[in-house]
Amino acid sequence: KSVLLAYDGAIKPIAATGEVIPGVHLVPLYGHTPGHSGISITDGGQQLLIWGDVVHSTLLQLRYPDWSIGFDLDPPRAIATRKVLLAQLANSNTLVAGPHVTGIGKIVDCCEGGYKMHLHSAD
Repeated sequence: KSVLLAYDGAIKPIAATGEVIPGVHLVPLYGHTPGHSGISITDGGQQLLIWGDVVHSTLLQLRYPDWSIGFDLDPPRAIATRKVLLAQLANSNTLVAGPHVTGIGKIVDCCEGGYKMHLHSAD
């Protein structure tokens, strides 16, 4: 409460899918923590999703999206969110980045029920 009081009047609540500024939107990615969200940035025909803590290990949770981690407060919801999101990303040109991810990349199908990330080059 004391932290929020320090920002009283300076914080503007935004809907779960709300626009922060033009081209920047919140993306609800529930399961890790209450209200967990990603940030989608769109510019022209390019889109980047900063996905927060949807994936904690690209080596393990991309290949096995059904695997949770002890830090997920609602594991079944985190798994469901991850599975839906990865399927959507594998069928789009959206790039991803975030904590627990090295670089920026594209999610692709790699194996039965699993995914991998192809790193994006700056060229």
